[in-house]
Amino acid sequence: MRDAWEQQRQEAIGRLADYGRDFAGIAEDCCQYFARAGAAGGFEALRAPFTERYRRLFTPEGAWTAGARTGAGDASPAYLRWQRASRELGEQAALIAADAFQRLSAALTSSDPEAAPITSVRALHELWIECGEGAYAAVARTPAYAQAQSELLAAIVEWRAELAGLAR
Repeated sequence: MRDAWEQQRQEAIGRLADYGRDFAGIAEDCCQYFARAGAAGGFEALRAPFTERYRRLFTPEGAWTAGARTGAGDASPAYLRWQRASRELGEQAALIAADAFQRLSAALTSSDPEAAPITSVRALHELWIECGEGAYAAVARTPAYAQAQSELLAAIVEWRAELAGLAR
């Protein structure tokens, strides 16, 4: 069973590395877009890559599969519950990403004279973070998000208990 835990640890490390690459990919998509079209072209071309990368970041696609099978070879109910709960929270993350994109797009195209001008990559990054935090705050307060997060936590606890039982 120690090998299974080590495999899970390695898969988790790989998932974090994938997360970093996808996050960097979002920034790269933005930089390439600005180099090609600039802000004058609007931001709709970035919507799909932006939201798709966030969906992939928060939706499990085979991660942490060690111990997911019962002795008969079928996926365990606890593992399936974890997958469903992860997908549900991933859907909430996609809502956050879509809202963050909308906020960023609106801020970058705003003609408000009070808005701080974007004159550096640092200023763009700060605006991006501000938009993301606003989007998260809006979605995180909803009952659907609370339910998805609660279900994921319960599913993780159940699956971990099942794995601990297999280790005995």
